[in-house]
Amino acid sequence: MKIRKNVALGPYTRFHLGGTAGHFAEVTNWRDLLQAVTFAKKESLPYYIIAGGSNLAIADGILPALFIRIKESTRLGGKIIIQGRRVRVDASVQLWALVQGLMRQGFAGLQRLSGIPGTLGGAVVGNAGAYGVEIREYITRVRVYDGKRVRWITNAECNFTYRHSIFKEEPWLVLEAEFKLPKGDPKELKAISDDTLLKRAKFKWDMKTPGSYFKNIVIRALPERILRTLDSTKFIGGKVPVGYLLEAVGSKGYRVGGIYVSDFHANVFINDGTGRYEDLVMLITELKKRVKERFNITIEEEVRRVDHSHFAK
Repeated sequence: MKIRKNVALGPYTRFHLGGTAGHFAEVTNWRDLLQAVTFAKKESLPYYIIAGGSNLAIADGILPALFIRIKESTRLGGKIIIQGRRVRVDASVQLWALVQGLMRQGFAGLQRLSGIPGTLGGAVVGNAGAYGVEIREYITRVRVYDGKRVRWITNAECNFTYRHSIFKEEPWLVLEAEFKLPKGDPKELKAISDDTLLKRAKFKWDMKTPGSYFKNIVIRALPERILRTLDSTKFIGGKVPVGYLLEAVGSKGYRVGGIYVSDFHANVFINDGTGRYEDLVMLITELKKRVKERFNITIEEEVRRVDHSHFAK
């Protein structure tokens, strides 16, 4: 493992936003990850883990920390253990590669997650989901490093909720995840996967975007007086799509500097290549204000923002 200094972070995120890491390391498995964390503690350096960078926006400037990048693995060899219907997978495995591999072997459950970028570890942290399926539904336990020791925690201990988990609250590292999956016909699973990819076709792999920026809103979390003001035909799967709210307040095409709202989805923000973190902050601040004034709803960010306050002593 090599520790480098003054490494540009933008290229390691889907949003292509980010200043310079004071220290930077790349690892390929969870054992190397623990080695990097040990180095950071020894040197009294704060550290931050990035993987696929698909749900991340990093501030400009020099960030005084060790950024540890888990390199995505598209190969399952040596990173997956199958015992009956139970499957253990290293957190560094690319989620899309995992879904493809499982479908080929006749494991069902995750096919609706087809095409989602990033690693398995990132998917666990954010309880990734799409089209009515969340990854938590099939997780039995997660192997973590809690700052003192490596241990397994149960699904219940992960405190999964919509696009959230305990890993957004505690500085624990996700090392592996174990699933219990039903069996299915590979051809039928592929058909569902292909349908999912068709629905996601608006997202191009070369777009500088994290995908949907704000979380959709769980209907039961809203008071009846607010629900009465909304168009219920827009509700999907027990949620109010934030894209509907943002479109209603005229967000499509709105731009601040190099960050703009896409013309195909009001909750997708794109970097034209010149965007800066400050542009993003101004854009989301304005859109939050518009939604609050129009609907009296406070929308929450799904994308994780990392700025200098994370490393303040």
